[in-house]
Amino acid sequence: AAAAELSREVALPVLAGATALKGARLIARRPGRATVAQLALGAAAAALSTAATLRIRESALTPWAAYRVALAALIVARDRS
Repeated sequence: AAAAELSREVALPVLAGATALKGARLIARRPGRATVAQLALGAAAAALSTAATLRIRESALTPWAAYRVALAALIVARDRS
């Protein structure tokens, strides 16, 4: 548990720096509305999955595993069509 906490604390400045750099590069490129909408949708999906993970983390991992299997099945099905 302590290793996981240390990993999160050490990763935070790296992730913040990478986000700032990507943001600056994105602003310099001046993307279109469609691109910005897609990025916003991706960020929202990441935030929701993180929130769900934090809730599940304290409980059994079975719901988490079921979610990941269902998501993988959806991705494979869409990829084959």
